[in-house]
Amino acid sequence: MELRDYLTILRRRKGVAILIFLITISATYIGSKLMVPVYRATTTIVVEDNTQAANPFRQIMPEWSKKEELSNLEVLKSRTLMAQVVKDLQLPFDTASKRFTALRKAISVQQVPDAGLFRIQVDLSDPKLARDVANVLVEAFERQTQMVNREEARSAREFIKEQLEISEQELLKSENELARFKEKESLYSPADEIRAAVDRIARLETSRLETGVALKEAEARLAKIQIELGRQSQDIRSSTTLTSNPVVEQFSLKLANLEVELAAALEKYTEKHPAVLALRTQIDQTKKRMGEEMRQVVSSETRSVNPVYQQLMQEAVRWETERVMLKVRYDTLTRTISENESAFAGLSEKELKFARLSREAKTAENIFSMLKEKYEEVRITEATRTSGVRVVDSATLPEKPIKPRIGLNLIIAAFLGAFLGVWGVFLLEYLDTTIKTSKDAEEATGLPVLGRIPVIPGNERKKHGW
Repeated sequence: MELRDYLTILRRRKGVAILIFLITISATYIGSKLMVPVYRATTTIVVEDNTQAANPFRQIMPEWSKKEELSNLEVLKSRTLMAQVVKDLQLPFDTASKRFTALRKAISVQQVPDAGLFRIQVDLSDPKLARDVANVLVEAFERQTQMVNREEARSAREFIKEQLEISEQELLKSENELARFKEKESLYSPADEIRAAVDRIARLETSRLETGVALKEAEARLAKIQIELGRQSQDIRSSTTLTSNPVVEQFSLKLANLEVELAAALEKYTEKHPAVLALRTQIDQTKKRMGEEMRQVVSSETRSVNPVYQQLMQEAVRWETERVMLKVRYDTLTRTISENESAFAGLSEKELKFARLSREAKTAENIFSMLKEKYEEVRITEATRTSGVRVVDSATLPEKPIKPRIGLNLIIAAFLGAFLGVWGVFLLEYLDTTIKTSKDAEEATGLPVLGRIPVIPGNERKKHGW
């Protein structure tokens, strides 16, 4: 068939095409009018990362660059938070109903990468309810985040307070022992070399005890997270599994060697010396790569899709990495202290005891001062802790529905109607087997046409009396 044949078929059955086109347009328009309109309320928030303030011991270690967006995204879409929204709005259904499930599906949360921005959209047939759900959801999320942040600060304060009480007792004990020894042996002014060695070891002891306190906190938090992991899933990853990884062990050994080199360099140079800065850079890079390796170990073997379990596992990796780093630092400082104690090898028993008591008193004083300062910091943090959630744009009452979009639906229906009309014409033509032209007769019989009876219009027949 040629193009003119197709055009002939379309002209001959144009009524069918137009009918199908009109039916499609009419059905789309009526269906759009009968649809329940859906309104969209949108609110945008910023979630700031203020986890640094909750743990004052992070200053001992380089800042842990961990993103919280995934955790916040899961919390915003969680069933628990939505249940709180239903309770706050006093909606007439519970969490087990189909309406509650439909409400959760009506909420979508979009994250703006690397900006801490979250866009919350609520699509409902009631515009006022859509606005209220969006705003109340943000309020519930803000309250929950603030509660979690203050709980973390409170936990840190109680831990520091406990360590402060222990440190105060040790300080009093060491000062009393030193005073009694001075009075008994009449020693009050040690030699300059002894005093310098005592001060150097006291500084190292202070660093070691600070690291020890942070190590205890990391171990306590890790143990708590492991307990929560046990409640969420049977597939619990122990700290032994993480640290037994050969690549992690290699990084730990390298980190220990760098810490030894840094301790030796600090005995000769200041913090601004290029050699010290280069060593600290290498240590930071090693710690970063070690943390990445630990995260890969977990992600390659974790099979659970439970968001709560995933969040706890991320926290476990974070604290396990800090625990390993602090343990390496603690062991390195212990070895350095032992090496520096060789300066007391030639002292008499009386001078050696005096040096030891002086060192213990100085170390206890430094630790007590450090803990007292940290306690005040975290106490203020707990009192002033905010949620870190800031509303950029509150949800307003939507004026126009987003569904149905009658204009767009009619445009789509027009293209669809035209396609169906053309397709219907050719389908009817294919199904129609009647003979309409002389060409059809030749094709059907295989015989030539000898003549045709012309079609005489009706007015001509009346004119001639036929």
